[in-house]
Amino acid sequence: MGISDRLLGKKPANGSPQIEAVSPPAALPGGEVRIHGKALRPAELRRPRVQFGKLDGAVVISSDEFMVARVPPGASSGPIVISTNGHSSNPHQLKVAVTIAENLHPVTNPALDAEGNIYVTFSGSRGQKVPVAIFRIDTNYELKPFVGDMMNPTAIAFDRAGQMYVSSRFDGTDARAGAGARDPGARGRASLAHAGHRRPRPVARRPSDLPPPRVDP
Repeated sequence: MGISDRLLGKKPANGSPQIEAVSPPAALPGGEVRIHGKALRPAELRRPRVQFGKLDGAVVISSDEFMVARVPPGASSGPIVISTNGHSSNPHQLKVAVTIAENLHPVTNPALDAEGNIYVTFSGSRGQKVPVAIFRIDTNYELKPFVGDMMNPTAIAFDRAGQMYVSSRFDGTDARAGAGARDPGARGRASLAHAGHRRPRPVARRPSDLPPPRVDP
């Protein structure tokens, strides 16, 4: 390949760009995806056009065989298409995440039960008691209060029987959700009982308590 071919790009026989792969296969609006293919950059070093459905995305990096593109706000799952020199590529499907809940304060990942409900915390600042500590997002993506009597809920986990456990970064304890966790329809709330576990809390040391650094002769 001559230098002019490397600079201007090699064209496929039909003159159209070709998308072979997109990674990752799912993305968030504002995130970036890497597109692999052929003839992804038009001649004369012009900027190609990339579309996510009907929305234009931003081209971050472009070459003959790969492109990095940014998913535009408002994009939804659907095809990616690249256009160069009046030709359009084959469509390639991309899954785009959508917002299902806002104004929460999770400090770790949410938890998922066997029925597909999602549980997420509103942990708050340290020592802050909030009206609702844990919310439940049902399979219709409706957000509902679930637990209200816990300070700084942190991690949520389920055991094999479907029992929920919640840790607190406030006092280093673990709690077990009551009957409401097994029957979310019971008043729409679950109660908590201490599970009898207290995790050791780290002890902060002042600089004056630390040993002096070792200096090799």
